[in-house]
Amino acid sequence: SGGAREQRFAVHHPECIDQTRCGQAGLWMIDNGYTFDFISDRQLAGVKYGDGRLQTTGSTEYRTVVIPAAKTMPVDTLRHVLELAEAGATILVWHTLPSDVPGWMDHTDRQQQLAAALDRLDFDANGVARVGRGQVVVGDDLAALLEVAAVARETMVDHGLQFIRRQSRSHTAYFIVNHTAQPIDGWVQLASPCKSSLLMDPMTARTGLPPTRTEQGTTEIYLQMEPGATRIVRAFPDQIPEVPAWPVIEPHGNPIAVTGPWHVQFVEGGPSLPPEFTSSDLGCWTQRAPGQAESFAGAARYTTDVQVPDPGTDCWYLDLGDVRESARVWINGRPAGAVVAHPFRVDVTDLL
Repeated sequence: SGGAREQRFAVHHPECIDQTRCGQAGLWMIDNGYTFDFISDRQLAGVKYGDGRLQTTGSTEYRTVVIPAAKTMPVDTLRHVLELAEAGATILVWHTLPSDVPGWMDHTDRQQQLAAALDRLDFDANGVARVGRGQVVVGDDLAALLEVAAVARETMVDHGLQFIRRQSRSHTAYFIVNHTAQPIDGWVQLASPCKSSLLMDPMTARTGLPPTRTEQGTTEIYLQMEPGATRIVRAFPDQIPEVPAWPVIEPHGNPIAVTGPWHVQFVEGGPSLPPEFTSSDLGCWTQRAPGQAESFAGAARYTTDVQVPDPGTDCWYLDLGDVRESARVWINGRPAGAVVAHPFRVDVTDLL
């Protein structure tokens, strides 16, 4: 790929959005803990304002509209945006209002209509123009603009966490991932107010109530996430039925190394099964196995014995380290689970 004769679609080049004002605003909001969706002129035309929220035709609710330094805007779009403000919405304009209309058909007439609509806006020294029951706010500081619209940011990004947040009538759901190289072990604040929360591990189906506290009116939960780990958090405005507590893991003693020797047997795949072999340490079978292993694709079974003492701990984890690309684990002949992504760890407490 990437040859001189290859012509890729514009959508395959991130700079088609990253290097625009719209893309810059989006990247800044992601890095600083704000959630948003992109919306087209046609979709925006169906948005209505009521009960303190902007609502799409699909019943998705938003707090504000951000216009990121648009140079051009259709007249109908601007008129509808001002109608939303008249109904009570706060419209945010990052840097500048549009000054032109797209396209050349009836350009002069449409440009005059756009200018006439913009002339309705009377901005004060703070960049605020009252429109009906709402307002249009222009400014260069995106954080300050979002504060005007009472948009709260998720401070979990300060820990290096990334998230997706979705709000329903009954609760707010978070999908959280740790893409950093360091484990997360501490209190994490939720911007969505809640009285109780449910913590879920999508890789193992474990569910429980995380340790929760309230600090200065905000809710914090205790998260422990290894690099690559994911969690789902469901934040409820009311108390939820009693469920088991999510355990907080504390190390007890030093890790026990599983050093081998390893007996390796090829169990499925092709073009043919290479002969089994024994190795003193783990590694790529294409470099360690004799015969036709270099061209083999499939699965192999790695077996070894390890003596585990009884130090009085509540749980045991098996950390497989570097896995290429997935593994199924058995302990004493019983299945412990499968791992397909970082962290390649399995809870083997019940199998020892």
